[in-house]
Amino acid sequence: MRHHIINTQNEHQPQPVLCRALHRVFGRSLFQVLSIGVALLCTVGSFYSAAAAPSSQSADARISQSVDAPRPIKGPIASPTVSPMADSEFKIHNTHTLPIKASHSELAYELYVRLPKDYATSGKTYPMVLLNDTGYSMAVASGIVHLMAGRDIEDAILVGISYSKGHAPTLSRTRDYTPTLAPTESGGHSLEVQQHSGQASQYIRFIKTDVLPLIQQRYRIAVHKKVFVGHSYGGLLGISILLQDPTLFDAYILGSPSLWYDNQVMFRLESDYAKRHNRMHARVFMYVGSKEGKMVDDLQAFSKQLTARRYAGLSLQTKVLPGLTHHSAFAVLLTDGLQQAIPHLKLNSEQK
Repeated sequence: MRHHIINTQNEHQPQPVLCRALHRVFGRSLFQVLSIGVALLCTVGSFYSAAAAPSSQSADARISQSVDAPRPIKGPIASPTVSPMADSEFKIHNTHTLPIKASHSELAYELYVRLPKDYATSGKTYPMVLLNDTGYSMAVASGIVHLMAGRDIEDAILVGISYSKGHAPTLSRTRDYTPTLAPTESGGHSLEVQQHSGQASQYIRFIKTDVLPLIQQRYRIAVHKKVFVGHSYGGLLGISILLQDPTLFDAYILGSPSLWYDNQVMFRLESDYAKRHNRMHARVFMYVGSKEGKMVDDLQAFSKQLTARRYAGLSLQTKVLPGLTHHSAFAVLLTDGLQQAIPHLKLNSEQK
């Protein structure tokens, strides 16, 4: 919080000419009101000048913390002078950024890669966890893996895909994560961004032909331990991958998928898949918060539809998380999902 301290002058101290003139014309009480008003106007002017200054925000993998310090004041105890626009950047440990461009669309993205702390010396291969919506998911996943790695889960390489460079996050995720063009869908971010919807197939191609080959070339990835994580629209994207190329990942952690999208089109797309396939080789962990209203019914209905198919190779678990909302569910479902998808090897053997 920015605290503005206004120092009113002692009446015995020398006063500027303008102040003395105001005092004579308006009298003492009104003079004090006007003086305070002028000071407040100056304060507000300084605030808006700072707000209008350009900001150098870093990429999603960094968390920028704005230092909002009190203004320096005159007096016997001087506060350190800190620019209100100064940034102190906090970088997630063992994380770096790789630029990448989609070969089929020329859209530019960034990959945020967090390596295990012993990666440089271990010589081991590691599970890979792929995240979208990295504006929040990368930081949450990094903390969870930091706490549970080597205890509850295997340590893993986290890979987060940014929103496309130069585009609003709402446009990028609507375009990349939704399965069909739905220009009149009122449940999305806006009708404006809905005009770009329905390009999930293109984005899945980007993951398959550009992202995964690059990551597998540069890092020691355990071939059969690739995990996809998606929440909300990201969960919808995960279901699209299941229905297009289920073996692209070995496990899917899908939270609160937006099955309402485009008049529940995903139910129809799954029916189309079932007409052509009797296999879906994947481990799928689906979650929804109990306070998510109709999304609870949607997920349970979709889970029932998948179960009724009896797809060969499909392992499906669906959980309703008590007391959680659409926004509070993510950290909990990711914690549980990782324990299911990549349990610590020693813990897993003890349970057996």
